[in-house]
Amino acid sequence: MLNKTTNYVKYFNIMVLVIIFFAVITTYNLYLYKLKVEETYHQNSLISQKIAFDSTINKFRLITTYIYDKELNKKEILELLDKSINSKEEKDRRYYKGLLYRSLYPLFIYAKKDGIRQIHFQTADNKSFLRFHEPSKYGDDLSKARESIKYVNEKKIRVNTFETGKLLSGFRNIFPIFYKDMYLGSVEVSLSLKLMIDSLKQLDSRKEYHFILNKNFIESKIFEQQKYLYTNSNINSNFVKEDTNNILEDSASSLSEIAEKINEKLAKNSKIQRLLKEGSYISEIVEISDKRYNVIFLPLEGVNNNLEGYLISYSEVNNVPTLVTHFSFFLFIIVFACLLILILLKIIKDKTQKLNDERNWFFQINNSLSEGLYVTDLNSKIKYINPIACQILGYSENELIGKNAHYLFHHHEKNNYSEKENCNILNEINNNRIFQSDEEYFRLKNKQLIPVEITAQKLIYNKNEEIITTFRDLTVKKELENKKNLLKTALNFCSDSIVITDKDANIEWANPAFEKLTGYKLEEIEGKKPKEFVKSGLQTQDFYEEMWSTILSKKPWKGELINKRKDNSLYHEELSITPILDIKNEIKHFIAVKQNITDKKNKEKEVEYFAFYDYLTNLPNRRMFNEHFKKILESFEKEKKHIAILFLDLDKFKLLNDSKGHDYGDELLKEFSKRLSKVIRNIDFVARLGGDEFVIILDNLPINYLEATQICEKIAIKILNLIREPFVLKDFEYLTSTSIGIYILDNALENLEEIIKKSDIALYEAKERGRNTYYIFNN
Repeated sequence: MLNKTTNYVKYFNIMVLVIIFFAVITTYNLYLYKLKVEETYHQNSLISQKIAFDSTINKFRLITTYIYDKELNKKEILELLDKSINSKEEKDRRYYKGLLYRSLYPLFIYAKKDGIRQIHFQTADNKSFLRFHEPSKYGDDLSKARESIKYVNEKKIRVNTFETGKLLSGFRNIFPIFYKDMYLGSVEVSLSLKLMIDSLKQLDSRKEYHFILNKNFIESKIFEQQKYLYTNSNINSNFVKEDTNNILEDSASSLSEIAEKINEKLAKNSKIQRLLKEGSYISEIVEISDKRYNVIFLPLEGVNNNLEGYLISYSEVNNVPTLVTHFSFFLFIIVFACLLILILLKIIKDKTQKLNDERNWFFQINNSLSEGLYVTDLNSKIKYINPIACQILGYSENELIGKNAHYLFHHHEKNNYSEKENCNILNEINNNRIFQSDEEYFRLKNKQLIPVEITAQKLIYNKNEEIITTFRDLTVKKELENKKNLLKTALNFCSDSIVITDKDANIEWANPAFEKLTGYKLEEIEGKKPKEFVKSGLQTQDFYEEMWSTILSKKPWKGELINKRKDNSLYHEELSITPILDIKNEIKHFIAVKQNITDKKNKEKEVEYFAFYDYLTNLPNRRMFNEHFKKILESFEKEKKHIAILFLDLDKFKLLNDSKGHDYGDELLKEFSKRLSKVIRNIDFVARLGGDEFVIILDNLPINYLEATQICEKIAIKILNLIREPFVLKDFEYLTSTSIGIYILDNALENLEEIIKKSDIALYEAKERGRNTYYIFNN
């Protein structure tokens, strides 16, 4: 009987598999056929729309070519354009540009009536020369905003393309202009979006058309005063619509209510959003109010294959294949039939399943649990024990069946051989019918004691009371808990800040060092992201993107950054983040270790500062002077000017050091520096070269040598007068003076050594003339 039941179950399972296989294969083939039908329908729709679009483009390509050949490329027009660009006098260029504008303005007005949006001349260097729709805007560089113009001027060939622009977007027809074997630039004849839509409607009046434009290109190109013409598309936020309020005279008509509803539905379609991002051709069927509409997206690409926007068409469809429209119904019929067969088979199977209940009962007890399990009577005599329990205890099944579990392996903490009447497990079972504990011990066959977690329960089977006990070996768990406690103690006493977060960067634990570093207690930040309370805002977005890119790729990351404490004070830290992976190699946690390196950073800044600045006066030092002076010499290539070098030192400075000591000398140098800084202009530069030697650079002096000399003398006299005033040095007043050597140069041909030498000679001459004066070096 048991074998027959087993065979029947096997046959039942085979039948179920056959039915499921048939259902899956049928459904899959039906689905593939539906996809093929849909693909054919959408391909035909795209091809039809593309043909209509291309024919319209070709029509207007011929029209604009005619305008260029018959009206713009005439000798008299080219001659005016040449003179308006290349005449030597500005007034002549303006005069001929006016003649050019007046000559072609009637053509522009006539062309506008036929939908031509603009006629626009550009020079060979990609600059706007004459916009007939905006003649006051010219001279702006179109190299970046208008790749089509740059392409024509480089290749000197015609281009017909769609492109966004600085003023408006449209279909561009751009022609190179030659005159007497000389390339003058290019001219553009552009069509409005409305003209394109009107032409397409003439081909198929059943369709509605709409343009959306690439938002990134529009925002990067358009003049600020034109931005109000564009609003975000309700299909995708990466695209915009032009002139939805019909401000422009050649604006396309607004979309119908049905088209707007279709757009709202498309905005929620993830597949459409992905395809729009990829710049793909798209055909989609959308259902609105029990009617189906075919929506087609044709990508509009520029000369460099950039996605400039989309042309969208909307049309009601009545010829969608039956399989596509009623696919769900066909699928329902197949699934329903299979389910009905399965239900009938299940009813038959259930009637025979009772024959195998007892066997399945033991099978489930023995194999569904990972814990040890044994069954005893109320006297603790073992009636059944599973293999896992035998493996844990170290006994074979024959050694355990019929034995008393209480006396054989249950170990009591205070009395190893207590009577079963005193057994806490049996007493609890008799009183409450269930016992649970993780503080019990079992003695193995080898006499070793192991901690166990026990669950015991009294059940009635075949009118007899039995006790079913399950247990787990807690040895490894206890060891792990001990190690975990040891690790936690070590982390708590670690001087480095340690933070553990989940995979979404929410804080789960932080050690006391982190609390000390940031000022936040764990209970304040638990469940929050670190960026919510320590982020200073001083790191760039690229910094964090690189960090996250690294750790999300399951690699450790290490770097330095500036964060803020609870009191808003800033600190430098060295941060390392390590992803922790689970058994599936997926990120489960992040561990961040932080070191406070503020003191180290401050010392580095101090070292870096005094590499270029004098430690005593805080003025630039000789190294900084050399770097600055080289840059000033380089500026001679761009500017016509004089510069002057003033060398100064304090008269009889050594006498003060010898008589009063270096402390007084240092004090005098600091006060001397402050006075020099007050006298010079904002554009000038003062530095201490060493000892009592100072240098001043007077920049941007007049190109006239006499005027430059007068400014130098005026500043030198101010310095002399200011230095003559008494210096208060600690406990006494000190009188001194300075000598100044001046060298004025007007080109960068001399090297730095020659210039300094001449300034030093001038200083020496000032000292020879009795000090407290200045001298200008004379070649």
